[in-house]
Amino acid sequence: MPVYVFYIRVTDKGKASMVEVRGKMDEIATFIRTNGGQLKLSLATFGEVDYMKIVDLPSDELAMKFSMLGSSNGLLSIETVKAFVEDEMGSFI
Repeated sequence: MPVYVFYIRVTDKGKASMVEVRGKMDEIATFIRTNGGQLKLSLATFGEVDYMKIVDLPSDELAMKFSMLGSSNGLLSIETVKAFVEDEMGSFI
């Protein structure tokens, strides 16, 4: 199953309402489970990124929906990166 890394930043709007941000994060977790995905790792971080999630999702389309759902109300900004297990890289060469 494809692996995606989501870099999540809380926007200024989100910083003004962290309770709503928590609700949005719960909505994202539900989206992953109900769409056949698996949350591999979820981290709260310092610096440029506030949260990082590593997720298995069945398709690029679902990764796009994840990003759109997460940022739909302006509380979060999400950068999506498709990732590969390092051992898989040999088969690409």
